[in-house]
Formats: sequence, structure tokens, C-alpha cells
Amino acid sequence: MLGAHPERVVDALLPTLDDGARITLQRELVAWDAPEALPLLQRALDRADLETRHFWLTCFLARGGDPGTEAIAAALDADDPELRILGLRLLAAGPGDTTLRSRVDGLLFSSDLRLRTQAVEAGLRFANQSAWLICKQLSRSADP
Repeated sequence: MLGAHPERVVDALLPTLDDGARITLQRELVAWDAPEALPLLQRALDRADLETRHFWLTCFLARGGDPGTEAIAAALDADDPELRILGLRLLAAGPGDTTLRSRVDGLLFSSDLRLRTQAVEAGLRFANQSAWLICKQLSRSADP
């Protein structure tokens, strides 16, 4: 129905969809139980621009799939805090490449509270000593 490259059809559709339709499409892609689902997501992510990268990475996270070390590293290095948060969530969710875990340290002291919180959560998953100390300190303080 969608041809040889359905990810291109989805890429073409994404900019035309409102938020509700995007969420519905994302749910369908996450629930799609077919052998070609993860390869499709990977191909789409590999060619994604900044706007659609978040969409595809969120699909990977919701499916419990691993988008790969390069994709997670790119998300962690992005200027967009939402992509960085997503990168931390992906890093914490999967086995992933343990070499990326050291990147959490640099984000533990971010001025962005959401990013810092996600870095602490990811760090706790890896028994990161700095994340543990920050968490302990925050539990004693009323001001995060």
C-alpha cells in the first residue's frame, strides 16, 4: 500500500498533520507489530531532519527499541533541549553503548531543570555517583 519506502510517505505527511493526527500516527507506528517496523523506523530516523527526528526517536522509545549509539549521541549533543531529554531517556531505557553514559555527568548541572532532572534519573539507572549525590542533596533541600 505505501510502496517500497513507507518512511518517505510518513515523512511527507508529518508536516501536514496537526498535533492530534501526529500523536495518532505515532501510536499506530509504535503498536505496529510487523518485522519491518523497526527497520522502517531506523531508515526514517537515519534520514530525518531536526523537526522529524524527535518524532522518530519518540517512536523508538515507546517501542522499547534501540535507535543506535550514533542516534542517541546526536540527541545528547543537540542544541534542542527536548532532543537532549529524549536522548537521556533512550540512554536510560536500553542497554545501549556504555561509553555514552559518561555524557550524563555534563548534563547533571544543566541550567534547564527538565534536562537536569532527566540527567539525574538516567544517572541513577547507571549507579552514577554524582547523580546519587545530587539526588541525596535535593532530597534535603526545598529548592531544586
